[in-house]
Amino acid sequence: AFFGLIFTHIALLSCAFMAGLALGSWGISVRLEKINNTRGLFIKIESGIIMLCALIILLLRYLGPLINPAVAMPLFFLLSAVCGWLVGLEFPLANKIFLEQARPGAAGILYALDLAGAYMAALTVSVIMEPVLGVLPSCLFLILLKIASLVLVAI
Repeated sequence: AFFGLIFTHIALLSCAFMAGLALGSWGISVRLEKINNTRGLFIKIESGIIMLCALIILLLRYLGPLINPAVAMPLFFLLSAVCGWLVGLEFPLANKIFLEQARPGAAGILYALDLAGAYMAALTVSVIMEPVLGVLPSCLFLILLKIASLVLVAI
């Protein structure tokens, strides 16, 4: 029964992420034609992801031991949904930025890169980073990775 509960929570975390992803991508897609400065908005969303990772580090480091498990579960679901929402905002914007260069097959290339990145991230984080380094160093690594991508987008 205990392990069933763990799998249920993992499914709910995935569901919260996917719900946030759907809301973010839908919300930005209906406004995509009206957005003039896509690169600037993309940079703001990247900065939001960096700030969210920093917030997660602070929450886990300083409030983690004080938070009741009954409060922690909804908080994790909310954080998962917010992460999904931010990623959902980014993907249509990245498509618009990439398609502005009018390369044939650009949408397929971007989708393939997204899938490859998701595969590598899921494998690296779940197999290497989380078990070996822990949650806080993994969040710090993600902050550094997002800062690097932010610099590349800004250039």
